[in-house]
Amino acid sequence: MCIQPSGYYRASLTRERQRGLSDMNSKYATEFAMHRQLLRFIMLTSVIFAVLALFSLYRTIVPSTKSTRWATAPTHFTIPILSPFSSVVEHESSLFNVSQLWVLFVAIGLFAALRWYGIRRK
Repeated sequence: MCIQPSGYYRASLTRERQRGLSDMNSKYATEFAMHRQLLRFIMLTSVIFAVLALFSLYRTIVPSTKSTRWATAPTHFTIPILSPFSSVVEHESSLFNVSQLWVLFVAIGLFAALRWYGIRRK
């Protein structure tokens, strides 16, 4: 013996099922939109890194043949107050140079962006 559900009960079950499906669809749509936005961000940063890597490779391989004022910058300068014949050689003596700091800031920014997208997702 199988008891058939009444019409009102069947309609109630159908409404609950449709409501659950619509909730799942809306949740899926918002998560899919966030996933698509994160994927665009990752692709954009990948393209930027690739362009920077190719540019630095190009600058390393192909030397500059153009002689400008900035291409032949002096590596030393004279301090005329101390002595007219003394010169000071300029060397970078810091722990981190500019390119390392740039990579550090980009990595921190990328980490913060990924954390932000991860927190918004939950």
